[in-house]
Amino acid sequence: NCVMSRSQYSRLIYALALLLVCFFPYAKLLKFPYNIPLLALICLGIFAWLEKGISGMGFRKPGRASVFIVRVLTSILIIELVFDLIIQPAIGYVFNEPAGYSVYGFLENNHKKFFLFLLYTWISAAIAEEIIYRGFLLPAGEKLFRRTWISVILSSAIFSSAHFYQGW
Repeated sequence: NCVMSRSQYSRLIYALALLLVCFFPYAKLLKFPYNIPLLALICLGIFAWLEKGISGMGFRKPGRASVFIVRVLTSILIIELVFDLIIQPAIGYVFNEPAGYSVYGFLENNHKKFFLFLLYTWISAAIAEEIIYRGFLLPAGEKLFRRTWISVILSSAIFSSAHFYQGW
């Protein structure tokens, strides 16, 4: 008699999804910007199916839309200014190696490509990665291992490994 309980079944699906998240970025099935948003949709679907909704992923309605938009834009501006004017120059100075942007040469003097690339990057890196690594892996890890600290370490390790190609 090999019947699984709902809890065992959910844990098995979460374990398989965890493997999918670990190896999907390396599979190169799709090119940027489609691979990570597709994985985010898969994670949303799995979570919604197992949990009967996505509220457990931390989604909630923002307050007033205008306040939300102003906060988001202000945050982006502050982060960009601090990173571009303070952090990146300091890293270049400390390690005596300026930032290299040659890989983005195809964007030079092409505003349309630049803004499309920026939009794709926001969708892929900002939105989709947050859904995968925080919204999905953290609660899935807690359900799978029943320990928050294991879930945090696991999610961080998987996030880091997916970004090894960017260097240490």
